[in-house]
Amino acid sequence: MFSEGPAPAARWERSRDFFVRGLGLVYLVAFLSFGAQLPGLIGAQGILPAAALVEELHRLPGSCALWPAPTLAYFDARDGALESLWMGGVGCALLVLAGFLPAPALAVAWILYRSLATVGQAFLGFQWDTLLLEAGFLGIFYAPWTLWLGGTRKTQASRTMRLLCWWLVFRLFFFSGFVKLASGDESWWDLTALSYHWWTQPLPAWTAWYVAKLPDFTSRFAVAVTLVIELGLPFLIWLGRIPRLVATAGFVLLQLLIAATGSYGFFNLLTLVLCTTLVDDARWPRPLPRQTTPALRPAPVPQRVAIALVAAFVLATSAPLVLAQSGTVRSFPRPVEDLVDGAMRMDTVHTYGLFARMTTTRPEIVIEGSRDGQTWESYVFRWKPGPLDRRPAFTGPHMPRLDWQMWFAALGTPERSPWVWSLLRHLLLGTKPVLALFETNPFPDAPPVAVRAILYQYRFSSLEEHAATGVWWTRTPVGEFIPETRLTANGGEIRP
Repeated sequence: MFSEGPAPAARWERSRDFFVRGLGLVYLVAFLSFGAQLPGLIGAQGILPAAALVEELHRLPGSCALWPAPTLAYFDARDGALESLWMGGVGCALLVLAGFLPAPALAVAWILYRSLATVGQAFLGFQWDTLLLEAGFLGIFYAPWTLWLGGTRKTQASRTMRLLCWWLVFRLFFFSGFVKLASGDESWWDLTALSYHWWTQPLPAWTAWYVAKLPDFTSRFAVAVTLVIELGLPFLIWLGRIPRLVATAGFVLLQLLIAATGSYGFFNLLTLVLCTTLVDDARWPRPLPRQTTPALRPAPVPQRVAIALVAAFVLATSAPLVLAQSGTVRSFPRPVEDLVDGAMRMDTVHTYGLFARMTTTRPEIVIEGSRDGQTWESYVFRWKPGPLDRRPAFTGPHMPRLDWQMWFAALGTPERSPWVWSLLRHLLLGTKPVLALFETNPFPDAPPVAVRAILYQYRFSSLEEHAATGVWWTRTPVGEFIPETRLTANGGEIRP
């Protein structure tokens, strides 16, 4: 037997390009989705107007205004300016998808999304928003600093940036599993969590109704598989190509299963994009006709210097977060804490971990209006459970942010979600941008004179109930979340 010599070193340029274009796709979805909802959420006539927040920032002394809340909206928070932020983000995302000016376009997209995240307040602070910002920050330096992503003289993919992407994937998956067991929630330890999750998750799809009817051991097995994927497979990332591909397959499987039974905006898509960094070029299908391998050149010196600085910063800020979240270290010197705090404010690093404690009931808020205080009619949200006979739907990568926040609000009290009062006020005023967030407006001719929020406990219907009546949900009343509320005499405030 004659040796053929050592195997050629793995190439990562196509992997990098898939990641960069994937980020462009996620940014496109994120900007378009939020832009469609922006007027009713944070516009001048929205539930939480961005202009009001910016006015508060202007009252802060000097540079203190921008440090806690960096945003371009600080200079102009009118609706036109906010629209230019998300539309500019769409333009940058399209440039990245097309492969033009990938690094500068990603940098501008990151700045624009970060600006919106600040003034988005309660509606733009989900974990996938921070994940997009952290991944997008890495993408700025991983992308080639060239005019065209697919040029004939490609730059070498940075090993340092690739490892930082792997580090983000590791933290995302491992701590998603770690927080589940560290919380002490018995439903994760006895493998019953998913038997609740199918119907208590924020926006279940119709497929979850059917999955919830499977034998109990199916859900227990799914919990065990989830914990193995999240807690075990991340370590395979560092053990070579084959173990890494096994981990990637597990990550992809988990994301597809999550997306198949619930709606989590662009989270699943973004996670899959991150997983592309784990797959070297030899594993990707080659385009037809077969192309020759282009010549590679080193990244320009300024980019290599920037990468070194970014790597030092990310490791210096993410390592303390990992140690703190794992309980290894409880406190750090003040300079380290300040550095980490600054990085988290800018969303360049973050902690992750979804569903640390599984919700075992499903409280739902139903908002009703009345013309006379006697007869009440319900406002129907576009996506969250409402009418019992409406089949749960997929939202796709679209992120319906009001519907999601209503799920969180129902788990707490009105004091913990004060924006609900603003929502009710706009319903009494008949504010069109806010009403556009709903599927139906029971008062198309004139606003109601009174509104209220009623709390129910929802649950998937049984097979027998569904067959007999066609309902997908059953519900039982709990009581008032917010009692009957009307506008004051001057029409500017509301009172119970």
